[in-house]
Amino acid sequence: MPVFTLDNFEELTDDTILTRGSRYYKQGKVIDLLETETGYEASVAGTNEYQVEVEILENNEVRLSCSCPYDQGPICKHQVAVLIAINKGTHQPKSRKRAKPGDRTNSPTVNKQTKLDKLISQAKQAICKMSEQQKDEYIFNSLEDNPAALERFIACYSDHQLSASFYKKQIQADISCAKKYGCIDYHSASTASESSEAFLHEACLLQNQGQHQQAIIIAQAVIESMVPVLSHADDSDGILGGQIEMAIEVLEGSATQLTANEQQTLIKYLIAEALSKRQRGWNWSWDLLKIAGSLVKDAKQEKQLQDAFLQKYQQRELDDTTDIFMLRIDKTEAKKIEAQIVKRLRPQEYQSFLDDHLDIPELRMELVELLIEQNQLERAKQLCKAMIEEGSFRRDQEWLEKLLQIAKIEADLPTWRKMLEELLRTTHNLDYFDQLKELVPRKDWQQTLFQVIKQEHQDKTYTLFSFGDSLVAQIYQHEQMWDELMELTEKEKELIDDYRQDLEPRYPKRCTAIYKTIVQENLEKQANRKNYATQCRYLRRIKKMGLFDEAEEIVAKPVSYTHLTLPTKRIV
Repeated sequence: MPVFTLDNFEELTDDTILTRGSRYYKQGKVIDLLETETGYEASVAGTNEYQVEVEILENNEVRLSCSCPYDQGPICKHQVAVLIAINKGTHQPKSRKRAKPGDRTNSPTVNKQTKLDKLISQAKQAICKMSEQQKDEYIFNSLEDNPAALERFIACYSDHQLSASFYKKQIQADISCAKKYGCIDYHSASTASESSEAFLHEACLLQNQGQHQQAIIIAQAVIESMVPVLSHADDSDGILGGQIEMAIEVLEGSATQLTANEQQTLIKYLIAEALSKRQRGWNWSWDLLKIAGSLVKDAKQEKQLQDAFLQKYQQRELDDTTDIFMLRIDKTEAKKIEAQIVKRLRPQEYQSFLDDHLDIPELRMELVELLIEQNQLERAKQLCKAMIEEGSFRRDQEWLEKLLQIAKIEADLPTWRKMLEELLRTTHNLDYFDQLKELVPRKDWQQTLFQVIKQEHQDKTYTLFSFGDSLVAQIYQHEQMWDELMELTEKEKELIDDYRQDLEPRYPKRCTAIYKTIVQENLEKQANRKNYATQCRYLRRIKKMGLFDEAEEIVAKPVSYTHLTLPTKRIV
């Protein structure tokens, strides 16, 4: 994981994310930028509003968090936009020192928000002075020449129930406006979801007021309108898919608040929608069936749902005749829903049902948890060990954690220690390292530490959670074993990007030697603008350490490409 600071985040950020974040900043989407005791917090506006927190540590290092769902890298575009706003308004690049709180007044983002706050305050004061008749006239005159705004106003504030077709009409109007050449591109996705977003917000308010039937009507309209759009839309940001997921959450939240007759009607709708043509190929159909399963109260309704499962299997066989994997997923989802119905309606049969479906990891895990509650620890251990032996790599952590839990209950210290070591190697999560350090007696710790490092050097196994990071390097950093970390980095040069903040101040010349090797090797591999920019990043690092002559030496050295030697690349 790279260490981001207010000075280096642009260098370390992926070009695409940096460009998008910069665009968000320039478009004024960073709002409510406030300085806190530990750093900054801000909202980043878009189709959804995300909250970003920036904690300022020593040496301008930042610890970032964002409420968005992005998980494809160490930093998202919202965090980048906020960091740019901080630097533009409160950070002085020349002195490389963070500005004092009183120096925030020149921030364009803060000034923009301050001006907006003043306008809102003035508008509120004006509204308070208006008579009821003046308010009525103003609202009517504002909406009279804007049919779309008028219909949206009726949808949000009308007392009488509106039909799903009314909401669908508004949503379809936005979708039509967003379409270009028969499809919706990346930039138009937010336009396509304007009405659906407003309606879903209204649905949440209706839920709070107890008007669950109307909230469900809105959710149904959004689902039926948005799912077909995805087949001809670029939804890279998940804006359209997010609307569907929010609509499903509305359905789930209101479903249990309905009367028995209304629930029966909703079950029929959920089954029909899950089996509809527009839902084919989308996992949302199983989310709908899961809600239906939560409403099942008797054998008749249970039979309706089981018939729906069979139809889903048949659809899959028709759509994906050779995709056995997807058919297995369908059957797994069905059994998970059935298990919850059995647990609720026939609890005495629940454990037997789980025993009959041990091939489904989620149900096996539920059985393990049940056995632990019943203190049947030997059987629980057998089930966990069998799953690990089957090589279910993606779920190894869950089974190891259950074995760790059982070892703690039994006060089995050797197994307790073994599970912590396994979890550490499997996940590279240093929380397990700290637990191991607490468990092992102090006199034995150095030997244990040596064994863990030795084992990791021998195995060097790829784990799901490590993404190539060296566990040994993480341990060296965690334990502040700087000499060992430097030696390891000289052997595995790719580690320098992750640990440079710790190593450069302590070993500038040794770090420079690594950068020299990296730059020379990379320049010999390919000659293009992006590669030159990457190597310049390393040269800037060398200069920041004060080793200007070494940087110039790299620039002056001729570069060889295969059998051809070219003169100095002055672009570098």
